[in-house]
Amino acid sequence: MKKTTVLLAGILCFGCAEAADLAFDIAKVKVSVRGERTPLVDEAARELERHLEMACGAKPDGTGVEFVLGARPDGEPAPEEFASHVCVRDGKVWFWGDDRLEKDKEFGDRYHPGTLFAAYVFLDEAMGVLWPSPRDADTFVPPRRDLTLADGWRRSYAPPLLMTQIRHGNTWRNLKSKRGQIPRRRMPEDLLASREEADAIDAEWDRWLLRSRHFSRVRLKYGHAFMRWPGRYLKAHPDWFGLTTNPLLIRKDTNGRGMPDTHTRYTKFCLSNPEVPDAIIADWKANGMPKYFNICPNDGTPGFCECE
Repeated sequence: MKKTTVLLAGILCFGCAEAADLAFDIAKVKVSVRGERTPLVDEAARELERHLEMACGAKPDGTGVEFVLGARPDGEPAPEEFASHVCVRDGKVWFWGDDRLEKDKEFGDRYHPGTLFAAYVFLDEAMGVLWPSPRDADTFVPPRRDLTLADGWRRSYAPPLLMTQIRHGNTWRNLKSKRGQIPRRRMPEDLLASREEADAIDAEWDRWLLRSRHFSRVRLKYGHAFMRWPGRYLKAHPDWFGLTTNPLLIRKDTNGRGMPDTHTRYTKFCLSNPEVPDAIIADWKANGMPKYFNICPNDGTPGFCECE
């Protein structure tokens, strides 16, 4: 039998070379918007330029590595709802996310901060920026001129809670104005803010919340939920309401339950009464059992129940 000998002289394997890290001069970064320009995408560009300048001491001249905002590299799927992404690909740093306009007749339209949050993730995790307070003067940016990121470096973010914010108080209460036009705190006139100063404080606070990545995925109506309950139920169900022992505020027609008609906004419940939660649940059912239902208690003093 004739034998056939096969000689494998050799196999040449050509491996792909590892992609090089991206090293760049911060003072030469080019910040550009390639996707749709929204107010928050433009804010992302301003925030990146502002913090890069704080890091290196000079405004980036745009001759170096490109930071691409509002667009994603080839092959990347459309961002998920409320998601933000930043990555290093093809010698660039890409920032993109859910930037769509959310239409809402009840609360007003708003843009989602996908690209903006991607910028903040980069500033936080790649550059070590800290925002301990709303004041720009308190912002900490580690001084540096050079930065190196591995090719493929990537971070993603999505707000983890349905609703998150920090309330900073009502600036409008401290406005300078004619008496009677706006509720005023009892403080000297020199300590009150002008409208321009108040607007600047509010804008500073709003920016800090975004820097801290506060963003509510749902918008809910809340506040004193039981303002009308005294009128609806106080006479028929006085035991649902707090007992007041202050002689200046006692209602004689309800044996001290609830607040006088001049103070009904402060009315509280008697929370030891098991009928109270049942009444709230019944009210929720009567309103069609909506997914979200405001049950924020009326706050402020007086009105807290003083029963045994």
